[in-house]
Amino acid sequence: MRKKSLDLSIVLVNYKAAELCIQCVSSIKTHTSEISYEIIIVDNASADGSKERVLGVHPDISWYDTGYNAGFSRANNLGANYATGKYLLLLNTDTLLVDNVLLNCYNRLEANSAISACSVLMLNNDLQPNDVDPNYTIEGTAQYSFIPDHMPLIKGWIHRKVERLRAQLGNQEIDYLLGAFIFCRRADFQKLGGFDQNQFLYGEDVDLSLKLSGIGQIKYYEDLRIIHLEGGSTGKEERPITFYSRSPQMQLANIVFVRNWLGADVFLAIMLNYYLFIPIYFIIRIIKGILKFNVSQELKAPIQFTKQVARWSTYFFQILLQKPAFYKY
Repeated sequence: MRKKSLDLSIVLVNYKAAELCIQCVSSIKTHTSEISYEIIIVDNASADGSKERVLGVHPDISWYDTGYNAGFSRANNLGANYATGKYLLLLNTDTLLVDNVLLNCYNRLEANSAISACSVLMLNNDLQPNDVDPNYTIEGTAQYSFIPDHMPLIKGWIHRKVERLRAQLGNQEIDYLLGAFIFCRRADFQKLGGFDQNQFLYGEDVDLSLKLSGIGQIKYYEDLRIIHLEGGSTGKEERPITFYSRSPQMQLANIVFVRNWLGADVFLAIMLNYYLFIPIYFIIRIIKGILKFNVSQELKAPIQFTKQVARWSTYFFQILLQKPAFYKY
């Protein structure tokens, strides 16, 4: 028997982050009032005693196990399937709530049906604005997938593609929200199919935001805030070790997103620029190594970059043909 409908269902995904879960849930309980809510935690096979530790402190929450490392999208979708709230909050475990932020989000969406989803200002632990901000753009996501992203030709081409996409979607306040905090109506989330099941991690928030922007405005409230301990929920996962600023998993997700929303031509152009850059990168590093009398050290980065491109390429035809897959680096 399903529980009576609540105002809000809060879904958190755990992967070996029991202490973060405990802190996050404690902040929810301390700083949420005047609305009814439930807390659902979905665990991605942490196998580290997370369940016992979290339920030992917060026995009133709901806990579900995926049985494998399902990543962010699939785990959130599973949690949403068990949710009963009118609204749904997809929340990272490395966040701390303050100032009854959830009541404020609830009231604003209740007052305006034209808003499909919202997010809030994210602060560091010192209460200063976080470097990671929800106000990203589709143009930036696509443009920075290219190595020479500063080239006017690339910028102009991407800008035209994005403007056509925006025209199809209609007006929106911002392009997309971060997965760390997405507040929306549960019915809308379910109607749109939730997060992209093919994505393991990253990119799913952009995809969902664009879908939500097709049915209403996406709002970013600078006067509402949470604390986001950026990177805490992913730990040391996938830190870049070459010149490229994004992790291999993040870039794989970006490639999938670009293909789905901006077309095969942009995807093919991105992959071609990677393939062409590999020999150039080796030449640059060899010359640098000769000058430094340490060629072997300088070759580590281009070798790693080549491995990354090779791994992305294993999904080449699945991405190009938009075939179902589990895009995990």
